[in-house]
This record gives sequence, structure tokens and C-alpha cells, in this order.
Amino acid sequence: MPIQDFGKLSSVTMATALGANLVLLPALLATFRIITLWDLLGVRLGQDPARTIRLFEGLRPSQARVVVLMGDLKRYAPGQAVVRQGERGDEMYVIIQGAAEVWLSANGDRRQIANLKRGDVFGEMGFVSGNERTADVVAETDLEVLAVDEHFMQRIQRRYPRIASKVLLNLSRILSSRLQEANLRFLAALAS
Repeated sequence: MPIQDFGKLSSVTMATALGANLVLLPALLATFRIITLWDLLGVRLGQDPARTIRLFEGLRPSQARVVVLMGDLKRYAPGQAVVRQGERGDEMYVIIQGAAEVWLSANGDRRQIANLKRGDVFGEMGFVSGNERTADVVAETDLEVLAVDEHFMQRIQRRYPRIASKVLLNLSRILSSRLQEANLRFLAALAS
């Protein structure tokens, strides 16, 4: 008798759970908006991250989100150093939100040489060559960056080779434009 009662109770419980899953759960899901990490990344990256973030150029929004999910998101408070001059670098950074300042120290003189904003890439020389950093980068506002290192590139090449090829092409374009800017500044210094 107890086994029969337990069987009846179990079948009523399972039928009630099935009815709730088929009727009640869809109704609740239709009325509430569930926000996932994917949605938060969509808000942070914006509607068209390929247009505002140079490293993501040529990527669809879903591909850009995959890159961010595979990377390491780091946050810095205003005044906090992201990169220090003289340190060895093996990471590069992409600003997702906020702003930063680039400071150069030489012969006891410290000068601000650039302002960085959303979409700017910095630390790419250290990432590629592993050399010492040539300047300090300090968070000007609350700063959120995507940190990219060798491990990140290996993971993305293994799992998403097409995305990796676009990211590497964009990185080479960024390095090329930095080299061209340096050459123009050098020629201007020689001319004056």
C-alpha cells in the first residue's frame, strides 16, 4: 500500500511539473526579460563594434562578442596604472569603455603624449615583441579594457581561425599605421 501511494504521488508530481513547464514557464519567460552576459557585452560593445573598435574591424557583432568572451576583461579606477614604463610586456589592451592617458618619462621630465578613448589599442608593441614598455598608460576615467595575450591568440586560432585571421590582420594594420605616424613625426623633426 505505501508503495502504491508513493507511485500515485510521484505521478501527480511529475504531471504537475510537466504542465507547469509547458504552460506556466513559457508565460513567465514571455513577461520577463532575462539579461545574459551576451546581452551585457552587446551593450558594452554597442551596435556596431567593427566601426568603433579598430581591432574588431570586419567582424560581425556576434564575432566581436566571441572575441571579448574569450579575452580577459579588466577594470581600472581613475588614476590607476594599466601599463608602466620599463616593465616587460606580453599583453596588449583594447579600450572597451572609458579613457586613458599616455605618459612618457625621460631625464626626469614627465609629459603626457596621448589620450586614448574607446576602441583604441595600446601595448601592441610589447605584445608582439615582448620588449619593455616605452610609456605609462594611466586610467583617466573608470576604464574597462580587453587584455589580449599569447594564450588568448592560441585559443582563438584553435577554435575560431577565421576570427583570428581578421584580428591579426587588424593588428598588423594598427602596427602599420603607428609606424607610419612615427615616420612622419621623424621626418617633421628632421625638417625643423
